[in-house]
Amino acid sequence: MLLCSFFGFSLAQNAIRLKKDYPDFTINQSLLSIENKESCGFEIPSNNFQDAFGSVSSTIIFADDFVVQSHSKLTVKNVSFNLILKQENTIHSIDLYFYTNNDGQPGELIKKFAEVPVFSSEIVGQYENNEVRKVSLEIPEDFVLEGKDKDEVYWFGIFANADTDVIYWESSYVSNSQYSAGMLMDDVFWISQAELWGLDYVEYVFSITGDCEFLSTTDLEKVDLAISPNPTSDFLTIQSKNIIDRIEIYNNLGQKVLSRELKNSSKKIDVNSLSKGNYIIQITTEGESLFRRFIKN
Repeated sequence: MLLCSFFGFSLAQNAIRLKKDYPDFTINQSLLSIENKESCGFEIPSNNFQDAFGSVSSTIIFADDFVVQSHSKLTVKNVSFNLILKQENTIHSIDLYFYTNNDGQPGELIKKFAEVPVFSSEIVGQYENNEVRKVSLEIPEDFVLEGKDKDEVYWFGIFANADTDVIYWESSYVSNSQYSAGMLMDDVFWISQAELWGLDYVEYVFSITGDCEFLSTTDLEKVDLAISPNPTSDFLTIQSKNIIDRIEIYNNLGQKVLSRELKNSSKKIDVNSLSKGNYIIQITTEGESLFRRFIKN
């Protein structure tokens, strides 16, 4: 107990925050649905460099949660994230970590990629004397994450090998956030930004994309929740074995474009007002939220 308290104190002592803006919940996390239907992923978008969190220690991994859609397999191909550091500093490579979810924090290590070279580093903004850099990486080796009977939560962590220990990860306040981003020391000792700063809904800005496999329409008829037709030009029918409380639809920017309160197990949703494109529908049933993607023709 004393050891855990010591490491928790050590994590807190090394934590730093850059902007300290008042939370502005104008964006949402979202599953990504790319024009190629076999490609997808997950994204926390930037909110105009709203905040940033970092550390002054060279032993801390930053981590955040993401979701793989139920009844799908994601072969991870690319990751990107927004880091903030001084103009004169250089990022040499990134250590990548993927974890299971353990009650709202990183659990078992699934995969580690050490010293992954930076594929691209684009300056996307400035804050005081710092550059905001969108760092993109290609995953060195294919590996698969699965969403089984429900949307599966995983954790994504990074450690930047750079010529400085002072690096911030740009952050947004996300209204539909499930768990707060945080920091991990020695792969064991975890503290969230919510615990550190008293701020809920903190998420780091990042995206994870790759190739996806989904169950066929026939297979979906066997599971607890299904939407059809997909693609659709006018109406979307949701069928569930449980009572549907509400639905929310988001575009690819994470913006909520439609919301309905429901109290039944089958509902036809009018989507005529939506522009053509790819969307994510969040379906809340008995307190649990599930995500599905669909195409509006």
